[in-house]
Amino acid sequence: MMQSLLLAERFGVRDYPRIAARSGLISFSGTAFGPLLLGWLYDVAGGYRSSYLAAGVCSIIGATLFSFAGSASVDSAEVASVSSQ
Repeated sequence: MMQSLLLAERFGVRDYPRIAARSGLISFSGTAFGPLLLGWLYDVAGGYRSSYLAAGVCSIIGATLFSFAGSASVDSAEVASVSSQ
């Protein structure tokens, strides 16, 4: 729920479907392949330290990219059409 609200607030409602679909694909890929990668790191390194570090680095990179995305660009025509409804 929070991810959808953040996406809509950050990028606007007009572009939301396209961005939400791409975001869902990335989230699904992380959910599908993340445990495999972290399990492989556990086997290779012999412990959970490297797995947690890799997950933390991925989270920090994602948060950083999200913060640099910028705000939504809104046309004055779009604001006028939403305001009149």
